[in-house]
Amino acid sequence: MEEQHRGPVFTYCIMSPSLIDVLAFTLAAGPSALASAGLVNYGNSACKQLASSYSEQTILPNTTTYTIESSENWSLTCLASPLCVFEPKSAEDVAGALRVLENTNTKFAVRSGGHMPVPGAADIADGVLITLNKLDTTELVGSTARIGAGLKWWEVYDWLYTEGLATAGGRFGPVGVGGLLVGTGINYFGSQTGWSVNSVLNYEVVVAGGNIINANATSHPDLWLALKGGSGNFGIVTKYDMATFPLSNVWGGTLEYNMTELDAYVHAIAGYVDPQGGSADKLAAADCLVLMTPQTGEFELVNVLFYQDPIESPAAFSNFTKIPAGVSTTSIRTWTDFVVEQNSSMYSDSQQRRAFYTTTLKATPDSVYLVNSTFIDAAFSELTDIPGILTSVTYQTITRDWLFAAKASGGDSMNLDPENGAIIVILISTNWQDAIYDQRIADFSNGIISLINQKAEAVNLSYPFYNINDAGPGQDIFRSYSGSSFSKLKETRLKYDPNGTFQKLVPGGFKLGL
Repeated sequence: MEEQHRGPVFTYCIMSPSLIDVLAFTLAAGPSALASAGLVNYGNSACKQLASSYSEQTILPNTTTYTIESSENWSLTCLASPLCVFEPKSAEDVAGALRVLENTNTKFAVRSGGHMPVPGAADIADGVLITLNKLDTTELVGSTARIGAGLKWWEVYDWLYTEGLATAGGRFGPVGVGGLLVGTGINYFGSQTGWSVNSVLNYEVVVAGGNIINANATSHPDLWLALKGGSGNFGIVTKYDMATFPLSNVWGGTLEYNMTELDAYVHAIAGYVDPQGGSADKLAAADCLVLMTPQTGEFELVNVLFYQDPIESPAAFSNFTKIPAGVSTTSIRTWTDFVVEQNSSMYSDSQQRRAFYTTTLKATPDSVYLVNSTFIDAAFSELTDIPGILTSVTYQTITRDWLFAAKASGGDSMNLDPENGAIIVILISTNWQDAIYDQRIADFSNGIISLINQKAEAVNLSYPFYNINDAGPGQDIFRSYSGSSFSKLKETRLKYDPNGTFQKLVPGGFKLGL
C-alpha cells in the first residue's frame, strides 16, 4: 500500500495547557491565525524563497497572471488555487526550484499543457504549481527536433513544417508536448514509428536533488526507457529531442455521418480494425468516435482519417468513404492544414467538466461490437437524467507493425509484445457541467470499463493494458505493462529518486509508489 505523505510536523512550546488544548488550538486557528502568531507554513516559506531567488518566475496570488496560470487546465475538474505558481525559463530554474521544494518539504504539481482531465495531475491546492509554459525551445540539430516541454503540438508542427519535416507527436494541436511524451502517445504515424515516446531520442530531465540529466540510449539508458511510459515518477522533463522525417502533402480530414448511419459506421469500424482490414496499411490512421447525448438519444458519428501519402480516397478507408457523409473535409492538403483542422474548440474549450477512462481489447470486429453495445446500453441506462452531458467512445487501433516499430526504436516501459497481435485502445470520454454529478460520472466510467473487461474476458477478447494518456483516476496503469516492466520502473525510481520526492511531494497523477 502506498505510503501517504503527511507533510511537515510543527512543534509548539506553550506554557501550561495540556497536549489536547494545544491540538485544539492548532486545528481551530486556521491559516490566518497561525500567520498572525508567526507560525508560517512550509508552503508559504517555499513561495517566499522562490520569490526571493526567482522574482520574475514566481507568481503570487491576487494577481491577474496568477489567476490566468492557475486556470489553464482543460477540464474544470482540475482547477485549484496553488500557494504560488513557478514559471521556469530553463532547466536550471527547475533544478533550483526543486531544491527549494525538497528542502522545505513542500508539495507541488507540474503542468505542461494541462490536457489530462485527472484532478491533481497538473493542479494543486496546498502546494506550488510549476508550469512549463516558458520552456519553449525549438531547435533543429541535424534532423533531430529539440523541443521545450512547454510547447503545444501545433507550435511544434508549424515550426517543423517550415523545414519540410514532421514528427510523430500528438494528434491534436492544443495538447501539450510534456505529458504526452512521458506517457505513450497515440499518433498518426504509429504503424511506422511506434508510440510518440518511441521517437524521443533524448530527455533532458531534472531529477531529485536538482540534478540535470540527459537520458538516452547510451547515457542513463534505464531512465530513458523508464520515462517512455513512466510519467512524472522520475523527475521533471524540460526538453525533448525527437526524430523527424520529411513530410509535405497528405490526404485526410473529418467525416461526419447522420445518426441513421450508426450501424453502417460501426460495421465500417469493425472492418477497419481487423488486422486484415484497412488498418493493415502502414500509411493509414483513423480516429473513430461515437458520441451520444443520453438525454435526447442523439448520436454524433465522427471519423478523423489520415493517410500519409497524397492519394485521393485511399483504399484503406473504403468502408468509411462509401457511407454517405453529411460533412466531409477530406482532401489532399498540406500536413499543417490537416493539423489546423484538429485544433478545434473540442480540444481547447476549458469550460466543461471532463473525464477520461480507458481499457484495451484485441483488435477484432467482435471487440468493436461488444464495446459499442455495452457503451450505448450503459449510457442510456445511467445518464439520461444528467443535463448537458455528452459521452463518447473512441476506437484507436494499435497495429502489430506499430508494436514492432516500438521495439525496433529501443523499446519503452509498456513493453507490449507484437506477437500477441494488434489491439484497440478504447477511450470513454464524458463532458458535463455541474460538479454535483462528478461522482456519478466516475461511477459510470469505472462501471462501464469493468463491464467491458468482464465481457471481453468471457469471450477471450481482453487485453490487459491501460493507456496512461487516456486513463482515469484509480486505473492501475503500471501493473498493466507487460513482463517485468513494473518492477523495473520501481527499481529505476529508487535509483534516481531514493527519497521518494516524486512520490511524496507530488501527490497527483499516476504513481509507482514507494
